[in-house]
Amino acid sequence: MLYAAEVFLIIAILFFSLRLRSYNLSVPFLYDGDAIVILMYVKGMIQNGWTFTIPQLSAPYSLDAAAFPLATSFDWIVMKALSLFSSDPGIVLNVFWILTIVFTALSSTYALSLLNVSKKGSFFGGMLYALLPFVFLRNVAHLNLVYYPVPLICALAIHIAKGDISKTDNSNQICFAGYFACLIQGFNYIYFSFFSVILFFAAAIFYFTRRKSCLGLGPAWIAITLIIISTLINLTPSLVSWSRHGKPPEMGYKFPAESEIFGAKLRKMLAPHQDNPLPLLANWGKRDALAAFPNENENITVRLGLYGSAGLIYILLISLAVVRTRSRLPRTIASLGLFTFIVITVGGLGAIFNLLIVPDIRCYNRFSVFIAFFSIAASCVLFDYVFQKIQSRIGNILFFLFYFSFICLSAYDQLLDRKGLLDAQQSSIALAAQDMSFVKEIETAYPHHVSIFQLPLTGFPPLSKHERMLSYDHLRPYIWSTHLSWSWPSFSQRHRAWQDKISKLEGSELLAALAYSHFDLVWIDRYAYKDDGVGLRKDLVAAGAVETLVGVSNRYIILDLGDLQKRLMETLGADRFQRQSELTLGVMP
Repeated sequence: MLYAAEVFLIIAILFFSLRLRSYNLSVPFLYDGDAIVILMYVKGMIQNGWTFTIPQLSAPYSLDAAAFPLATSFDWIVMKALSLFSSDPGIVLNVFWILTIVFTALSSTYALSLLNVSKKGSFFGGMLYALLPFVFLRNVAHLNLVYYPVPLICALAIHIAKGDISKTDNSNQICFAGYFACLIQGFNYIYFSFFSVILFFAAAIFYFTRRKSCLGLGPAWIAITLIIISTLINLTPSLVSWSRHGKPPEMGYKFPAESEIFGAKLRKMLAPHQDNPLPLLANWGKRDALAAFPNENENITVRLGLYGSAGLIYILLISLAVVRTRSRLPRTIASLGLFTFIVITVGGLGAIFNLLIVPDIRCYNRFSVFIAFFSIAASCVLFDYVFQKIQSRIGNILFFLFYFSFICLSAYDQLLDRKGLLDAQQSSIALAAQDMSFVKEIETAYPHHVSIFQLPLTGFPPLSKHERMLSYDHLRPYIWSTHLSWSWPSFSQRHRAWQDKISKLEGSELLAALAYSHFDLVWIDRYAYKDDGVGLRKDLVAAGAVETLVGVSNRYIILDLGDLQKRLMETLGADRFQRQSELTLGVMP
């Protein structure tokens, strides 16, 4: 009953707070940036069966999507199941994101109950954890950072660090639930898997310092082993791709200093939202937003909300021995919470790890979901303790009213961070409608398969910007196409070698090379050029391309290479054209 109520409450809150009644779920909640890349994987899975290879991209070859280690296999399995009910990638993406919030509420409520938090504490704590600002600020753009296994992982770490693994009635439940979460996490994005291993090592050390024995460390080693083995299996497609074809050209874009840039900040964890209804808290939030602190980036997503902030303060007070407690649970939560903070903060242990070992895990602020669970758990334990100490019925009622009001205020404060999603709703719907309409015009004019060369040439990753064109704008037309192939992205050694050759050509030489590469159309994004692509269009038309679909879009130019291909075939003959094609594509004779 408790969990059914949790599901109902979360869905109701999301339905009304995100205005789902009036939203077109075919459009991602954020139709921009990284959300387009995530949507690419979803579309590729629906169109081709799985996410490893997307033949419709990286023309004249295909996209080896497995080469980018964004492996979230368990999530893909869930989305694959959702695709049995809808083949619309936007619906699958949006529904999955909503489901992960429900999953997080259930897992965190269950994890708190396993730690012997009261029913009301588990219920409200689970709700607040599922609705962290992190959820709304990351949204579908960082779908790889959904964190529903994290609460059970944290509960197992707490259980291990307490040092009484075999002495509690629910020890088996905590261990098996934690092992299952470790397995799921290992088959998802490596960030949380990486930190989970570190957390279990810390829990093992805390256990050893308390018990002076290694005999009870089995659960820690099992958890670590499960994560490492499942992570290696999960990353195998990427590792195989790298061994066969080499690492993609732009994979070395991370460097140690980024751990300082993207580290977590205590100030941002505690800060209320600037639109908080309480003037004192709102003023704090506004002053924080206007202070122009350096390196304010994705690390603003670490905000804990009022309830979590209270728990973090409690953790720090216990750690500093300002507050003393005989109960082992809050002391253990405080130890793991403080350890997490020392690792993920700016200039913390994570930065040292990146400097001395490897810089690939660069955004330590993302591990704030771990400290958020410890903080919310600490608040739950504190409030449960106060409830137990109050003897009078009136006192109990009055404190419950305060407690419930605090829960509501914290939930409201956290939900304020959905504003970015709400503000983007209409623009996302309008932009998606424009893209879909233009792609359908192309597919109507060219009902059979055609291959489209996209200008300007850009790589993937890292992010790049050309005038008004954004990093992943070249990817958007693929989302709405059914039988078209696209030249973006350039994400393999072979494709990059071909693109480097193409980039040196202009005019008739460029068009001939595109014809040899079996392209039928050229797509020009006007937004990428200061002159709106006027000069480029003029040069290519003069070289033999034919502009088509004139006036259909005020942003894109489409040039047809059909007549040019025919002339080259007639001039060279089929055999010479084929040899020239193989030479251009780098095909071995």
